[in-house]
Amino acid sequence: MLAASAKQATNNGSYFGHKQSSHRGSRDNQEGVTAPPNRHRIKTLKPKDLVGIPWRVALALQQDGWTLRCDIVWEKPNCMPEPVQDRPTRSHEYLFLLAKSSQYFYDAQAIAQYGGRLRRNARSVWTMNTEPFAGAHFATMPTALVERCIRAGSALGDTVCDPFCGSGTVPLVARALGRHSVGLDLSSVYLRQEARERLGLADLARWEGQLQQVPETLVDDLPLFRKELSQ
Repeated sequence: MLAASAKQATNNGSYFGHKQSSHRGSRDNQEGVTAPPNRHRIKTLKPKDLVGIPWRVALALQQDGWTLRCDIVWEKPNCMPEPVQDRPTRSHEYLFLLAKSSQYFYDAQAIAQYGGRLRRNARSVWTMNTEPFAGAHFATMPTALVERCIRAGSALGDTVCDPFCGSGTVPLVARALGRHSVGLDLSSVYLRQEARERLGLADLARWEGQLQQVPETLVDDLPLFRKELSQ
């Protein structure tokens, strides 16, 4: 299972209301709109058109052979305000449930909704607040959102892969839930400064030179090997 959130953008370089800096001379000849730096224009879109990046990615994966099973709306009650007057403020993002084949692991009970003695299948709108993060990464996912995806798409002892590791939220939650994890990211800054510190790997690195002197009974207490299983 792959569940991924992606941010929307408009064709004038605006991401969630934050205008990208413009540069003189970098104009699209057909549209006459200043293009944001280092971004390719989609010539079929008009100024102010929503680019629809999440759905473009989902449909591209579907075209590439993935099975698109469900779109999920993450509703954010504490969304960031946007300085717009000609459209609603965006308060949601998308997640997509995709599978590599028609048969795949999915634990419906792990994310089922309960009301008294009644149990019902999870719905496709998930309402969760964003969470503050003190580090340099400005787009961290809330741990509750990651937890729901991991519980639904993996079992104890499975390995969870996050190709956009960032500050390490997914490996952090995966470890707490008794899963292994692999985190990848293009930014070495995030991996070295944010994820390593958050996951305790910086502490582990300081231990590495002393492992020969550490009693075997203490190895399980190293940050990398500690697991706090969620009830």
